[in-house]
Amino acid sequence: MLEIYRFGDVSVLVFLGSVVVALWLAIRCGVQALRGARDRALRSAGYVAAVVAVYAAALSGLSLATPRQIIEPGGRHCFDDWCVGAEAAAPLGPEASAACQSPAGTRAWTVTLRVSNRGRGRRQRARDAAAMLEDQSGRQSPPCPNPLPSSQPAPRLSDEVSAGESFDVPLVFALPGGATPAGVVVSHGAFPDVLIIGADQGFLHPRALLRVKVTAPLAP
Repeated sequence: MLEIYRFGDVSVLVFLGSVVVALWLAIRCGVQALRGARDRALRSAGYVAAVVAVYAAALSGLSLATPRQIIEPGGRHCFDDWCVGAEAAAPLGPEASAACQSPAGTRAWTVTLRVSNRGRGRRQRARDAAAMLEDQSGRQSPPCPNPLPSSQPAPRLSDEVSAGESFDVPLVFALPGGATPAGVVVSHGAFPDVLIIGADQGFLHPRALLRVKVTAPLAP
């Protein structure tokens, strides 16, 4: 089974190192300004700006240059030990489309995401996890606010998962009538990933796509 890692430890160390250096230079700049050493303070401020500019350029450049990650059906996209995967998307009937409270002409699709914990120790939880269904044109749609009727409450993406275990999260999305799902895009909260060089959720980088198979023919 395919596993996509979020980012390497080196990227995290580079981020932390850049933050430490920038803070140290900023503190030195403030101390020099308080002591009346104007020229030194300006020089330190320039160093801070240079560190920020270099890091921002590296972050933006690598995000734009790195291709989007594509995870085939059945694969997993992992954020540390918390992982999520998708297998298939199936169209639903008109009654499900009505339950989505979506405009006329849309069609409801159901996708089941599998949340798993590949770690060996503690439980994992993605409090800020969110999913969007992307169609073949690249347009993304959020889940319908009302879940499908069920005898038991369905798990949520934000629920805890024990080490080595998994659970399924059924979601319903509404797409325009003629649109076909391409896959699911899952986010795991913006910070600090948006500032990490090489992260899937890095600034300007397109989020990974969990491809899905359409398991049922489209009804007329």
